[in-house]
Amino acid sequence: MEESMKKLSIIFLLIACMASFALAQDVDTSAQADTNNRGMSGFTFLKLPATARQAALGEAIYSNDISASAMFGNISEIADIKGTSMYYTNIMLYDNLFQVSNFALTTKISERMALGVMAQYLTTDPIEITTLDDPDGTDIDYKYHDMALGVGMGYRVTRRFSIGMKAKFVEEKIYNTSATAFLFDVSTLYRLQYSNIKIAAILENYGTDTKFSGNDLWRQVDTTTGSGIPDETDPDRPVEMNTKEFGAPIKIVVGISGDFLGSNSAFLNDMDDHVGTLYASMFKTNDQKESFHLGMEYQFIGLEGFQFALRGGYIMYQEEDWENRFSAGAGLVAHMSDTYALVIDYAYKTHEDLDESHVFSVGFNF
Repeated sequence: MEESMKKLSIIFLLIACMASFALAQDVDTSAQADTNNRGMSGFTFLKLPATARQAALGEAIYSNDISASAMFGNISEIADIKGTSMYYTNIMLYDNLFQVSNFALTTKISERMALGVMAQYLTTDPIEITTLDDPDGTDIDYKYHDMALGVGMGYRVTRRFSIGMKAKFVEEKIYNTSATAFLFDVSTLYRLQYSNIKIAAILENYGTDTKFSGNDLWRQVDTTTGSGIPDETDPDRPVEMNTKEFGAPIKIVVGISGDFLGSNSAFLNDMDDHVGTLYASMFKTNDQKESFHLGMEYQFIGLEGFQFALRGGYIMYQEEDWENRFSAGAGLVAHMSDTYALVIDYAYKTHEDLDESHVFSVGFNF
């Protein structure tokens, strides 16, 4: 009992520390009493679900990852992956306006520890530049992109408790203007000996503020017209536009999962070929109100060497003008040996005003 209480104390201490770090920002709360923080953070691509399984389960999953996809969720779980794992995701967003590619690679370096690297890249098709003088186009194209490069580790502290940490470099670039920052994630996972229940606590995207800079912020203006307002159409004097600092979307997640069906379940545990798992998470970010995420996954494991999964998710937003969202998906795991396994996942997400999103992921453990 004493050992269990000690472990629980460690978990609660970590959660408290993570919350303190995230919320200890230099913010005048009295000035924000009647406002909200929408649009106050950058690098919003970090809020997108990074894998098909995440998207299908309403972004509620922060446990039970069996591949390098854990680099985008609860990184502490990479310590449980045997050998080496690779995972790739492709997402076409909003009528193919944005293309997203995510890649992760993890490898075990000891019985309790694993290391991993990850990369995320969001871009657009070439967009033609227009100006006041050439509203129909200048025959010059530009691209917008977001990028994140990260390295992390997962460590199995005890049989029940794991911790993980990740550092990442992020960039947002529009033509010749860009902003960069260094961010950190911390993840924990605690396993109960009842119905395969797991409790996760996550802090994501905590780091430095940044601002845009680059050649596109220089303008040629005439400041001597006497009108008091610079005339930007007269290229007489170069000045640089001053940009405001902004931060990343800091996120705190508390999640829980448990089996309601299968041999590890406390309820319907006489069905060895079936596994049913429920996921629930609460998100709090610095640029929107709390959101609640629910997911359910059914797996059929009765075929030798194969696992098939059906998934569904639901997101409940607290923002008054945001509609709740459904998602669904499926997955297949093919075990070619005790070491080699192929993972294929798919997710379907709806949006209010734009076309639905299709998310495809593939992983390989070896």
